Amino acid sequence: MLLVDASMQAKEVMKILLEKYEVHDIEGVLGYFALFESKNGSSIDNALALDVSVSQVVNAWTDE
Repeated sequence: MLLVDASMQAKEVMKILLEKYEVHDIEGVLGYFALFESKNGSSIDNALALDVSVSQVVNAWTDE
């Protein structure tokens, strides 16, 4: 399980996920990973920028 608050950026979420996978050099490998969004639930649209708020991305889905 992963809890994300409204202020968390994609970089912070990826760090939490890498910690859960017990990656030791998180800063060293962070550039090889990304969070992707899928607006229709079946295809991958794009990678999120590291400094984007994850909750703002999700909220934008309901605005469209």
